[in-house]
Amino acid sequence: MSGQDDNTKGFIPSHGGYRNLFSYQKAEIIYDGTVLSLISFEVLMKSFYIAPMNLLSILK
Repeated sequence: MSGQDDNTKGFIPSHGGYRNLFSYQKAEIIYDGTVLSLISFEVLMKSFYIAPMNLLSILK
């Protein structure tokens, strides 16, 4: 019986305690940093590409 109980518990507890795992916390930090860097890169790129187009429309 105890062998079956061990198999049903699994690696991640059923109560959802996976957020307390150190590996999960590291992965979440890396993910958040990646998203933030991509958003800031996109904003930076838009500022370089929109400005010349606005200057061309002003000069016309």
